[in-house]
Amino acid sequence: MTLIAIVAFVALERHSRVNGVIDWGKVAARAALVLALYATLVPIIFNVFPSAPGQQTTPPQPSAAAESSASALAVARQEAADRVSACESMRSMPKANHIEYVSGTPSRFMHCEWPPSPLADADGFWEIRVSGEPGPGDSEATGMSLANRFNGPCASFLVTYDFGHMGNSRHPKPFKVRRGEIYITDYDAGGVVWTEDRTTLPFYPTREEAVVLTSGHYGLANATCA
Repeated sequence: MTLIAIVAFVALERHSRVNGVIDWGKVAARAALVLALYATLVPIIFNVFPSAPGQQTTPPQPSAAAESSASALAVARQEAADRVSACESMRSMPKANHIEYVSGTPSRFMHCEWPPSPLADADGFWEIRVSGEPGPGDSEATGMSLANRFNGPCASFLVTYDFGHMGNSRHPKPFKVRRGEIYITDYDAGGVVWTEDRTTLPFYPTREEAVVLTSGHYGLANATCA
């Protein structure tokens, strides 16, 4: 900026000569104009062009609204963690999403969440219960020698099975089963609607449950609400 001032002074001096004599009155007037422009433009230039790396600048200060929002978020996260922990302790769950097994087969898919969704109880707990029973098939070859009956808060269940037989294993894709429906596991599609006579079932499905017919070649891997 010192160089700019020197250049400006020389220019003023040259343009303020009258018949070779310097008119110092003109120099003073024009110098005042240059100083006024200098005082106006310097702040603008420094705002448009940030300081070079290594130069200290004053960091922007967070607003009171931003600090309040961050504080409220931290409080909400801590409350959620405390509520989920209390839910886990109440149900003797080692983690927020837990599968309970009976004889090596999933029987309960248990969840603790906060805030509670429409699926959950007031304390954030919800679960899907699965009961295993004999199916209408008289052998594994029928693909329906077993039946899984799903009960829970879901209107539709999203279920996943794994296939394994004689060295061949596969992870078929998940499929949806609505309450009141009966599906059968399928090697390619995961599961398809079962359309045979319901009177052949060795049990009476309720309207609130979903049923999947399967065999010992399939194992239930997961169940949740669709």
